[in-house]
Amino acid sequence: MTLNLTLEIFLRSMGFTLLVTGVSFLLAAVLGVAVAAARRSSNSLLSGLAAVWITILRGVPPLVWLFIVYFGVTVGGAKFTPISAAVITFGVVGSAYLAEAYRAGLDAVPKSQREALAALSVPRWAAMRLVILPQAFPVIISTCASYGIHLLKDTALASLIGVQEMTYLANDIVQRGTDGFTAFFLLGLAYLALSIPVGLLARAVAGRSQRGKVRFA
Repeated sequence: MTLNLTLEIFLRSMGFTLLVTGVSFLLAAVLGVAVAAARRSSNSLLSGLAAVWITILRGVPPLVWLFIVYFGVTVGGAKFTPISAAVITFGVVGSAYLAEAYRAGLDAVPKSQREALAALSVPRWAAMRLVILPQAFPVIISTCASYGIHLLKDTALASLIGVQEMTYLANDIVQRGTDGFTAFFLLGLAYLALSIPVGLLARAVAGRSQRGKVRFA
């Protein structure tokens, strides 16, 4: 297999990698808000359930969850497709990590500011939107970006259930006679090409937010 054909296959398979990463991250981000809200709730039952959710999902390797969902879960007698199993697995597992990222960002805002806002009778949602979130955002975005890069690399696990992402295709072209070093060296470069811009963008966004955040004392 020629180098040009190898590059062409990588470019095609990159779409599957980005699809699984993007949809999984979006699902994790939405679910993470609910989990973080439950974890910070004054209701001990909700907080406890969220803590259990986070502990269990983070305590088991993503590969094990992927196999559980793909091989062991059926809906109406039908199994998940490889891509849907990967998206659901990474999205649900990611909710535990992003919930902790949200919680860490909110907890980074000094408690004294919350007390001052309460003393001034500032409505809770206004306080959150105008004061708390702008200060929590740099912490949250940095942690979420780090997880996004981690998730991008974790999508390689989806190759084990048949998702034709970059690692799957790299292994496939090696099986068809391409030099293994060339194929996996290109694979490494592809992951770098995808992950480095994410890190740089997150750093820029967090830096701009840090410079423009609201102070309230």
